[in-house]
Amino acid sequence: MMYSSIMDHDEAAKQQTDINTTPHNQSSTFTLTTSVWISSILFAIFTGAHYIRHSLIGQIDKWNETDPGLYRPQSFAANRLMILHFLAGIVLMTVGPIPHSFISKAISR
Repeated sequence: MMYSSIMDHDEAAKQQTDINTTPHNQSSTFTLTTSVWISSILFAIFTGAHYIRHSLIGQIDKWNETDPGLYRPQSFAANRLMILHFLAGIVLMTVGPIPHSFISKAISR
């Protein structure tokens, strides 16, 4: 009985390995990775084009056009922290997928 369960476990592990290396699964992984990269970069571009641009040209009050109440004239420190938050978000959205790509390539070797 014990021998049978070990064989079943080994067979299940082999089948799982076979599933992960099928061309269809590799294609799905590529599609998912590409869509994550594209969506992250597009959102980073939007964030930079809208929030950071308005911050640089001195029109921070324009933030309220897309997010009502985000800019508050009486909250200087909070507005500056939001700018830092947007900048950090742009960096993370742009380079965030890179480690996953490198890790998955290293694991597959």
